[in-house]
Amino acid sequence: MDQVCQQRLVEPWNRVAEKAEQFVGLGELPVSERSRQAGKLMVERFAASFGPRRFSLTGAAFTLTEQLGRLDRRQVTARDAGDFWHELDLFLRCAAPLLVDLAAAGLVETAIPAEPQARSVRPRPLSRLTGGGR
Repeated sequence: MDQVCQQRLVEPWNRVAEKAEQFVGLGELPVSERSRQAGKLMVERFAASFGPRRFSLTGAAFTLTEQLGRLDRRQVTARDAGDFWHELDLFLRCAAPLLVDLAAAGLVETAIPAEPQARSVRPRPLSRLTGGGR
């Protein structure tokens, strides 16, 4: 279990946080319509696992690792940094019930919008994960 947590959560998150922090201090970054649509799909995927009639920790954990892996694989440039940060912010909001401490340390706003409307996002420092789940 430690190895799985390390490989599917700790290492990808730390790479995503490192990638994201390149843009801290650059002020507000623009968010595209494409990113708002991608964010909406992510919210819908998490919502499917957290709904009161279909609550599934297994489904939520799968969605978490799937979306984290997507963010980890993504190549980010200055041109699309706002989109990356927008989707990362929504990821943290959606994953907050599972990653409570990480979300508490990294989120300014915790509400999950039904319809993402952000036009810009401000990058901020992010916490790192340690260990393999002990």
